[in-house]
Amino acid sequence: TSVSGPIATSFEPGGQRLVIASSQEPMAAVVDIGSGETSFTLEGHFAALNDATWSPDGALIATASNDGSVRLFDASNGRQRFALRGHSSIVNALDWSPDSTRLLTGSADGTAKLWSLIEGDGRELATLSAYDTRLGVVGAVFSPDGTQVMTGDQGVTSAIVWDIGATAGAEVANLPGVAFHFGAVDFSADGQRLYATAGGGSIGVWD
Repeated sequence: TSVSGPIATSFEPGGQRLVIASSQEPMAAVVDIGSGETSFTLEGHFAALNDATWSPDGALIATASNDGSVRLFDASNGRQRFALRGHSSIVNALDWSPDSTRLLTGSADGTAKLWSLIEGDGRELATLSAYDTRLGVVGAVFSPDGTQVMTGDQGVTSAIVWDIGATAGAEVANLPGVAFHFGAVDFSADGQRLYATAGGGSIGVWD
């Protein structure tokens, strides 16, 4: 298949298909891994995409766009289910909770937002913001147990770990970064390590 300016990919849980987001067009393509053929395209955005990710239960695909919205598509046929429009600027990053009931979004508006998706639509649960995220959030990821999230900021002044339980919005840790590099972040699969870009081609590893 051919996607202009591929910027993000995500496998479906079974590994048979792959979604590829375009950085040049307002679309993503779902591709069959075995044949390399496009099964269908995801359309509805008004600007190019920055991220696309498959839900852990395989039912939905979420996409993030320069148009400031996040859109949810049926993974079986590519039809748009609904859109999340709470951000005031470009949406850079997405991640699903392990149980597929919540979505985390990171935006150039300086916030990360937590959304509930359990009632057939999206409902905003919390907005996460701090002085260090004012330049924009470019990395956003759930912990493996779904109780915390981590964000990386545009200038990589820090990677912040947030509690999203009863005290949603509280900072658990603020890990220093190196300025002038994008702040990609992730948890290890067992939740015991944090990884964040640290400048100069390096990655910081935290306990």
